[in-house]
This record gives sequence, structure tokens and C-alpha cells, in this order.
Amino acid sequence: MIKITHTEATPNPSALKYVTDAPLVGSGSLSFSSAEEAEQLPLAKALFALGGVEAVYLQENFVTIKAQSGSDWSQIKAEVSKALETFEPVAAAPPKPASAGGGDLLGKVNATIDKFVRPALAGDGGGLEVLGMEGSTVFIRYQGACGGCPSAVTGTLFAIENLLKDQVDEEITVQAM
Repeated sequence: MIKITHTEATPNPSALKYVTDAPLVGSGSLSFSSAEEAEQLPLAKALFALGGVEAVYLQENFVTIKAQSGSDWSQIKAEVSKALETFEPVAAAPPKPASAGGGDLLGKVNATIDKFVRPALAGDGGGLEVLGMEGSTVFIRYQGACGGCPSAVTGTLFAIENLLKDQVDEEITVQAM
């Protein structure tokens, strides 16, 4: 059984982060914006079935729930807790091997984001997916609490672009999708 160690507010007023004592996913992250997308993962499917849930974002030991506009957080919070506590933890995945090569620009972008950005976003119940590059433009998608958060669209995007300009290539621009 999974136990919730605590619940955290996020910078996004529509999202709450539930920290657990056991792994929810083996490694990486999973992001779902609809019940249809979540069909193959029983935990995510169960969370959407509660009603009032707009998005589900899972990392190893937390899940961020984004509520639909006008939803009652007091009801959702209790229901999410019950749903989480009925699932068994997943086996932890073995550590990822260090990426080979990494000499290409996109590899450097991902390595920099892995080191500096993703841990910070995870602390706020969110994440970031690098969708690809076209020329010197990096396309990203915010996940979890960061999706739809006003500060992600302004300050965080600017900070990520400045970090990548400093650490990777001064010509890089970042565009959120």
C-alpha cells in the first residue's frame, strides 16, 4: 500500500502535489491530460475517474493533480488520498546508464535541463519535456503543476532560456508549446 507522506501546495493554484513513501512509476515521469491518455495506467485512470481532475503528472515518489476550474479541492484532496492508498508501489527501475555521446546540441540541452531545471520543477510538483529542436529553438512542454501556471509561462521560461544560453549555446531560444 502507498502512503502519502504529505501534500504540498504548488505555485499553480490549480494543482496539488502528493508526496508518497513508495514509488509510483519506475523511472522518469508520466503526464496525462485526459482519461483517454491514462487508459493504460490504472493509477492515473483511477485519479481521472474521481471527477474534477484535469491533469495527472507522476514522478517516482509524487503525483501532481491539476483540478478543473471550479472544482472543490477539499473533496478532490480526500478522494485522491483514498485512491492513492489503494495502489501497490511499483518496483523501482534500475538507474539509467550515463548517456553515450551527448555531444550533440540537443543532448547538451537535455543534460543541462536534467541537472538544473527538472529538479527545481519537481520540487514544485512539475516537470518539463523537451519536444525537440529546430535550428537554435528548443521546444518544451511544461508538465504537472507547471502546465498552465502563470509563472512558468513568464519567469521560468525566461530563466530556462538564459541558462541554456549560458551553459550550451548563446544562440538558443526556448519556446513553450
